[in-house]
Amino acid sequence: MPIGVALEIDRVTAALPRGGPWSRSLAPWAGAGPWTELCAALRELRAELAGRGTPPAALALLPPLAEARVLRLPPLRPQELRRLLTRDASRYFPVGRGEHVADGEPLGRSGSPRPLLAAAAPAPLLEVVLAAFTEAGWKIESVVPAVAAWASAVGPAEGFLAMRSTGVVHILRFEQRRLAEVRRLPLSAGPAELGALLGIERAPVVHGEDDAARLAAAHAPRALGPELLPERVHAARAAAGRRRLWRAVAAAAALALASAGIELWGLRRELAALTAERARIAPAVATAMADREALGTLAERVQSLRSLAASAPRWSEVLADLAEALPDDASLLSFRGRGDSLGIEGVALHAAEVFTLLQSAPGIVGVRADAPIRQETAAGRPTVERFAVLAQLASETLNARGSRR
Repeated sequence: MPIGVALEIDRVTAALPRGGPWSRSLAPWAGAGPWTELCAALRELRAELAGRGTPPAALALLPPLAEARVLRLPPLRPQELRRLLTRDASRYFPVGRGEHVADGEPLGRSGSPRPLLAAAAPAPLLEVVLAAFTEAGWKIESVVPAVAAWASAVGPAEGFLAMRSTGVVHILRFEQRRLAEVRRLPLSAGPAELGALLGIERAPVVHGEDDAARLAAAHAPRALGPELLPERVHAARAAAGRRRLWRAVAAAAALALASAGIELWGLRRELAALTAERARIAPAVATAMADREALGTLAERVQSLRSLAASAPRWSEVLADLAEALPDDASLLSFRGRGDSLGIEGVALHAAEVFTLLQSAPGIVGVRADAPIRQETAAGRPTVERFAVLAQLASETLNARGSRR
C-alpha cells in the first residue's frame, strides 16, 4: 500500500501507516538546482518509517504547485488529451507561459463534450520533485493534484467542499457523488459572500490549510487522477505495459501449447487403451455377432414355420369331422388329400348312406364317386359295400384355426 504525501510550496505532509500525520516545513524551491530541503525531509520520513521498509509514495500537489479544474472536451485518446492540455496549459489553467505537464481524467459521464478533471503543474518543478524522491530512496507510485485527493476524501452526493490553500478558497461542487465543478474564490470572502457567489443560502465550512494538506496526504493513494508525470514516464510505463502484455501473451501461448500437448497425450493414451480393450474383447464380440446372426436366422425360420403352420391344411380336424359324419358301420381304408380335394376309400353296410352323410357334412361342398361301388363278402361276416369318394372341401375348412368343430 503506497503512503500518501502532500506537497506544498513550503511544507511536506505525510499520512503515516499508524494513522498519525507527519509534517515538515520547507524552504521554497529556489527555481534552479535540486530541492535539497525536500530531499532531507524525505530521508527523515524514511527514518520515521524504520522497520516498515520504504513503501511507494502517492504524491498530491497542492495549489499553486498544481492547478485543477473541470473541463468539457470532445472524447480524445489519453496521449492526445495530454498533448492538448500541455500545449494550451496557459489557456485552461491560471499558470504562466513556461513549460508544463498536464493531463485529464474523465469523470465517468459519457457523451460529447465529455466532462473531465484536468490539471497542470510546472514541468521543471515536477522534475525537481521526482529527483528529490529518487535521491531520498523513494519510488513514486502516482502524482495527482490535491483536488483529486480531496474529491476522493469526501465526495458527497450533493453539495460543496471548501478547502483553503495559499490565499484562495477552492470550492468543489458535487452532483450525484461525482465532481462537477472546481472554483477559486478569494480568501477574504465571508460566509455570506461565499453563499451568494455559490448561489446557496448557507455557505460551506472552509477547511484550513492544515486540514487541506492532511486530507490530500491521506487520500492521495485513492485518487484516480489525473496523473501529472513527464511524458518520458508515461512512455516508460507504456513500454513496461507492453512488455508485461507480451510476457502474458507468451505465457498464455506456452500454457495453450502445454495444454494442447497434455490433451494430445491424453487422447493418445485413451486411444491406446481403447485399442487394447477392443483387441481383448474382439473374440467375444465375434462370437456374439455369430450368435446374433444365427439367432436371426433361427428367428426367420421360426417365423417361416409359423407362417406355414398358419396356412397349412388342418387334415387332422378334417379327419375328425369325417369320422363324426360317417355312419357307425363304416370304416376308412385309405385317405389322400391334395389341395382342396379329399379322396377316401372305405367299406360300409350301405355305401349310399355314406354319400348322403358326407354331402351334409360341414366344410364339404361337393361329393362324387371316384369308383363303382363293389360288394365284398367274407366268410362268417356280413356283406359290405366298398366305396371310393372324392370330396371337395371349402377353403375355410382347410385353414381353420382353433379346436375341432
